[in-house]
Amino acid sequence: AGAGAAALVLAVPFLQLELFREGINDLVPVGLLLLGFALRSRGGRLGAYGAGVALGLSIGAKLLPGALLALPLVAAGGRRRLPTLATAIAVALASHLPALLRSPREVVSNLVLFNLHRPLDRTGLLDGLPAATRPLVRIAAYICLALVLVLLLRRRTLGQGEVAAYSCVALALLFAASPVLHRNWLFWFVPFVAVAVATRVWLLEDRQPGDSARADD
Repeated sequence: AGAGAAALVLAVPFLQLELFREGINDLVPVGLLLLGFALRSRGGRLGAYGAGVALGLSIGAKLLPGALLALPLVAAGGRRRLPTLATAIAVALASHLPALLRSPREVVSNLVLFNLHRPLDRTGLLDGLPAATRPLVRIAAYICLALVLVLLLRRRTLGQGEVAAYSCVALALLFAASPVLHRNWLFWFVPFVAVAVATRVWLLEDRQPGDSARADD
């Protein structure tokens, strides 16, 4: 499933452009997030703490949407949820704390205020809507996003494909509410679509031998 997901990602032309010609730095947080995804699937104490370290480093490299996508992975951890969450928070704080201590105003302005007051441009999905409806659409998207996360936290167990699907829905809602939608942001979306599709195909293929055996009986 992992090889299939990687092949699907590299099959997208604009991602090849972003990776090999533009050299976008989103590769670092996305790669760390996917590493956390892989470690989480291993299970056990090592997988739980390793996933926490990878998720924390991803959030340290880029706060959003890394923190949003880390939630489904942490929530799906089962009994190992708390170690993964605690490790991710500790590593993320350790990543941001030095800069925050040196220049707290600049860090808050860059990570929080900039995103809250970012002006709308033509790349945003909201640009084609009447000005009066834009706040309503943003509020509706944020409410739906909160509902998705609540439903996620209520689930006791989640497979890889389900975590990827939840991540795709969360990203789609975030992008719908965002005033801008830059091309490199899709680099966060496509890998989780690829994981969801590849996992689903893998499961279907894995069931086929049993199904055919029952049909022969």
